[in-house]
Amino acid sequence: MNKVSQINQTSIKSVSRRLASIPKSSTSAQSSAPISSSTSSSTSSSIPKSSTSSSTSSSTSSSMPNKIAIYTANFGNYRNEFSNFNNLRFDKNIDYYIFTENNHVKLKNWNVIYTKLQPSLDFMDANRHTSKFCKFMVPEILLKYEIIIWIDTKSIKNMNFKSDKILRFFNGNDDMYFIKHKNRINTMEELMLTIAKKLESKIHGLNFMNKIKNLNFKSHLPDTYCIAYKNNSNNITLLNKVYHHLLEEKLCRDQNIIQYVWMLYEYENKIKYFTLNDIS
Repeated sequence: MNKVSQINQTSIKSVSRRLASIPKSSTSAQSSAPISSSTSSSTSSSIPKSSTSSSTSSSTSSSMPNKIAIYTANFGNYRNEFSNFNNLRFDKNIDYYIFTENNHVKLKNWNVIYTKLQPSLDFMDANRHTSKFCKFMVPEILLKYEIIIWIDTKSIKNMNFKSDKILRFFNGNDDMYFIKHKNRINTMEELMLTIAKKLESKIHGLNFMNKIKNLNFKSHLPDTYCIAYKNNSNNITLLNKVYHHLLEEKLCRDQNIIQYVWMLYEYENKIKYFTLNDIS
């Protein structure tokens, strides 16, 4: 059994436990039936829980628990981005999390969560793999919040989110938001560019292009550096599926798989788009 199969088959009960931990208040008003794990036999396996064995909290606790969490991940100090983390504007009504394998990192206003690395794969190194794992296998520590926002560390310098604007923004029925890609419309364009720039495996990328060549996506390609969503079982399961199919197709860039996942699980008409200014 290869590493991908081992990862995808380690714990069938894991996702069910994770979803069971979501507060009932965040799952009681869903607009559609939950995504079925029986959509295809290849996607019925679940992914193991993240191994976040310790945490260091640098944020100030308040008398009332916050409803909003912002999270990011940095493994291997990619692009030397830790230097960007303190010179930011923080909102006292938002809790901030960073997941890292570096247990020496101390950051003011951030909950630093020490996380063991996922295994290196033949198409993705351990640092990148663990970042994707944290991004889409939403860590259990975040499942107590009503609204969860992911932001890539490369974009952390643009973070100026305000809790009042976030709560107003999520006051309607729409519950998952992505940012429209400025330069490309669909997955085929993204695959061609990332393969040409050697940012994606040529072999696996071309295999996937052949698989989706006759599909007609009804969505606009997102730039996944920021994802904002309500904490409900549909959204958490959808994100889990992104990680699962990323590994199944042996791709390393989630923007090359996400439209396919939306289509596969009939989520295209549920996705909405936003800009950082909407919540800043």
